[in-house]
Formats: sequence, C-alpha cells, structure tokens
Amino acid sequence: MARQLTDKSIAALKVAKRTNIADPKLAGHYVRVTPNGAKSFCAVARDPRGKQVWYTIGSASECTLEEARDKARDAMKAIRTGGNREGPQSYESVAKDWLKRHIDARGVISAKAKRRTLENHILPEWGGRDFESIKRVDVALLLDRVEDKAGQCAADNVLNVIRSIGNWYATRNDEYTSPIIRGMRRSNSKERERSRILSDDEIRSVWKAAEGNGTFGALVRLLLLLR
Repeated sequence: MARQLTDKSIAALKVAKRTNIADPKLAGHYVRVTPNGAKSFCAVARDPRGKQVWYTIGSASECTLEEARDKARDAMKAIRTGGNREGPQSYESVAKDWLKRHIDARGVISAKAKRRTLENHILPEWGGRDFESIKRVDVALLLDRVEDKAGQCAADNVLNVIRSIGNWYATRNDEYTSPIIRGMRRSNSKERERSRILSDDEIRSVWKAAEGNGTFGALVRLLLLLR
C-alpha cells in the first residue's frame, strides 16, 4: 500500500539521492527531495502533443501539502489543454534554464565550475523556492554561510553565479529586478595580488624541475615563457 503523505512526514523525509515521491492521493503530483534536505512539490502531465511536462509548484517550506495539491490540479489541467501555466517558477527551474540557454549553448569555458557552484551551494538552499522571492537579505545570508564554510573566494564565486542568473532572468521578465548590488563581494582582488615575482634563479629552478614532467611540466614552462 502506498505511503500516505502529510506535512509532518514530508518534513521528515531523508534520501540518499534525488528522489521523486508520488502522492498517493493525487496522480501526477510528487514531492521532490534532494540529499541536502530541500523539498519541493511538482506536477507532471502530458501536453496536447504527448510530451511529458514537469512543473515545479514550489518549496514544501512555502506551502502546505493541500495547497500544493490545489496548485498541482490547476497546473496539470493547464498542461493537458496547452493552456498558460502561469505561476511562480522555482529557483531550480530558472537556474537549469540559465545553464541550458546561457551557459551550455554558448560553450562557456567555466561551465563545469559554475554548475558545481550552483549544485553545491545554491540549489541546496534555494532550489525549491520561488525565484522572485529571493531578496538581498537571502543573498547576504547565503554568502555568510559560504564564506564561513569555504572562504571569501568561494562566496564570491557563488555571488557571480547568482548575479549571472539574475541578470539573465531580468532580460526575459519585464518586472524583475536583480537583488544584487555593488559592494556585496567578500574579497578584495587587490589584496590577492602577488607581492613579488620570481627571481631569475627561482625561474631557472622551476624550469629545471618542470623538465621531463610530461604535459604538466610543459604547461609550466610555457607559462614561464609567457609571463
């Protein structure tokens, strides 16, 4: 017999990998749970062309199970009829669209690093939230946590990804204003500048040590030539 869902049981859900748990009282309605503990409600149905469409309703911390079911019914009806599924987009859905259309489609060299930053630091905190509900205070608190855990440079990498997603989303939505403003960076690039350069003797030592060390050694020697 399928397990019955309640707000209390959903709050207690823990999984080892990302899982979609079916709602036994409403076919097509699911609770999506990630290993980091983020939980969101989703609805799935087929559009008039027969294509399966997943729609994120919102975070389980933002609405109750019954509220999610009501929204799921409306969303599934709209999907099946090809109607407008207007409603809040989750941060995760916007971020994935940004990855697909703005990063992967353009062949951005740092795509892997941006995806890692998104998955490790941002989506575990905001994945199921309404994208436009993220305010400046939310950004500041997230940067505080990342800085405390991984340092200032990691926090700045998170800020850069959030800024890029927000700016991209703003180009597609008339009413949206990014919460990012100047002065939110946690590190000073000037303070990270090197205080000295290698002496000639040090360069000769590095050159000699790199010799015969395969591709990495060749790369080090090339960098020395280009300095």
